[in-house]
Amino acid sequence: MAPPAPAIADASPARRHRPGHVAIVETIQSTYVQLAGAGERRRALDLILDWAERRSPASAITDLLVPSLVDIGRLWQSGAWSVAQEHVATGVTDFVLAVLANRYPVKATQGGSIAVVCAEGEWHSVAAHLVAELLRLSGWQVETLGGSTPHADLRAYLGAIRTVAVATHCSMTSNLPGLLGTIEVAHRCGVPVIAGGRAVTAERATRLGADAWASGTDITTVSDRLAQWSKEPPHVF
Repeated sequence: MAPPAPAIADASPARRHRPGHVAIVETIQSTYVQLAGAGERRRALDLILDWAERRSPASAITDLLVPSLVDIGRLWQSGAWSVAQEHVATGVTDFVLAVLANRYPVKATQGGSIAVVCAEGEWHSVAAHLVAELLRLSGWQVETLGGSTPHADLRAYLGAIRTVAVATHCSMTSNLPGLLGTIEVAHRCGVPVIAGGRAVTAERATRLGADAWASGTDITTVSDRLAQWSKEPPHVF
């Protein structure tokens, strides 16, 4: 039996703050969700940029955007929002992330590149975009390959670019077979895999052969593991 994939990120950012701070954060989150759902991208952006200036761009992502996306998903699942409205909100979030990347350039200080991909069949790519931006802010060169990355294309990419790791996302259990294929392709190219997403538990990550399981947004721990892999790549098969 394969050893369990180590959990490298399981912290919830809201739990680290004082009660009064949490109340403020939750109010801003709620406002952002309303603005994003209404397609008010400029006002939503201003809200996030104000927080990024007061705190940090990483805090704007982990404390505001991540939990806001969870709320957006719940609104869709409950039927309170249509698919169209959910897509509008995630589109606004992609826009906000793009502006943050442009507003806060960071020189790559880590060795090697990280490929952030969605499992084949997985089109919910905004969470992968969030992870990619957090890794970029941590000093990594990050290439985002987008939603439902075909296995053949991933194989060609990894064969051409020195890659420290593949960070793969899967939010729907129906796409776990696609995730398995993503992991197998990366391993055949000698590249370790961090698997995460709503559909990926620690047990599933282990059974699918991932080298590590990411849960939550403690990107410092993720970055530390990637730095270790950059110096001493794990054995993959």
